[in-house]
Amino acid sequence: MSARNTYSPEVTEAGEFTELVVERKLSDVDLARTHVIGRNRRVGQVLCYLSLMKSHGLIPQASGASAIAAIVQDFKSGDGNEAAHYLPGQLKLGIPGKGDVTPWSLVRNPTTAGAIASLFSAVQDLPANFNKADSYVEMYANPPLKKVFAQACAVVLAATPRPDGRADVDAIRAGYARWIADSLLSYRSAINRKIDIAELDDLPPPTAPALDADGTFEPHRFDPAVADLQERAVRKGTSGQSSSTVWDYSEQVRILGHYLRTSEGSTLSDTLIADTASAFRP
Repeated sequence: MSARNTYSPEVTEAGEFTELVVERKLSDVDLARTHVIGRNRRVGQVLCYLSLMKSHGLIPQASGASAIAAIVQDFKSGDGNEAAHYLPGQLKLGIPGKGDVTPWSLVRNPTTAGAIASLFSAVQDLPANFNKADSYVEMYANPPLKKVFAQACAVVLAATPRPDGRADVDAIRAGYARWIADSLLSYRSAINRKIDIAELDDLPPPTAPALDADGTFEPHRFDPAVADLQERAVRKGTSGQSSSTVWDYSEQVRILGHYLRTSEGSTLSDTLIADTASAFRP
């Protein structure tokens, strides 16, 4: 994992108190629910900001969206936990003539820029299996959650901007509906694949070839032609020792299941849209 910068010392301090002190009192079920609710809420806020930026002429037509690995992070966890980002990736906007840029770099007002950046830097202090479940669904589900996020943002970017500087509520809601519908597909895909692994009786031979430079391999990275090995693979190192156990996969399935059930039927509130719009300054 590459080094990530903190965006704001104030945001980092507040996040450390909320996540490291308060959140550790919650059960794993509650942690999963708060994590995915926080994710969905932040996706909705990103969509609101994109619409407002378009209506103020900050994002030109024909701009694209893509999602990459996170580049900012509020804090690092300790005591065996990991800092899991709420959003599934760092959004980059493909601006004609400028290339790929972060959304907050297009905003002149420092308060608004900070508010947008904080959505991407926000993390939750969670047990390691949460981060493993998130990483899997972000990159290897069908569709990958990073792609789902970018495509939801693209719905807003493709809409005709309002000339009055106001948010296009219809486009925002359409983008959010796309996010929820497709993220449910991602969660189901990841659950099904991890169940295949968690219910295995056999492990692959210690001599099975590793595909990563660090000596680990994952089932989703195998050549589909090696069907038997693909279906029986559990992450191992070059020594042949399991670095992620079947129990880990079972726990990740439960986490993904909480994400799925909590997200079903999720809609974007009028209050969130109104609050984001009222605080926006270009």
